Amino acid sequence: MDADSRLDAVWHVEECSDEDRKNCSCIVVTGEGDRIQFVADAETPELAARVAADHNEVVALREQLSKVTAFCAQRAEYVTNLRDCGPNADHDYYRWSGHAAARRQLSQLLGLPVGWPADDEAPNPRRDASVAKLRTLLIGQQEGPV
Repeated sequence: MDADSRLDAVWHVEECSDEDRKNCSCIVVTGEGDRIQFVADAETPELAARVAADHNEVVALREQLSKVTAFCAQRAEYVTNLRDCGPNADHDYYRWSGHAAARRQLSQLLGLPVGWPADDEAPNPRRDASVAKLRTLLIGQQEGPV
């Protein structure tokens, strides 16, 4: 298991088995064949437990990132449906505007570009710049320090 795969694994705390580091708490990850790999040591068991728990929470949140991104990106589809909505389709208009507004609000709260227009439309430099910014932000969040 290399350093990068340790960052994506679930961490837990064990007492240090090193003779020189008596009574310290080690943050470890279980590798292939139940082999334990050292990640870090901490000054107190409480600190080690907190670091491991925080790391595991970050890993879980990163797994949800693609779902949030897909949800926000659907705004373009709802805006397209709004524009194509007939004049006598109030129920569709209000339903689609609600979906579009929810996705816009979440994008704005997260500091992400608001997804518009849909991917099947003609190339648009403003939209392409917005999509590039979104991808850069998301990649930066995935590669950021833990």
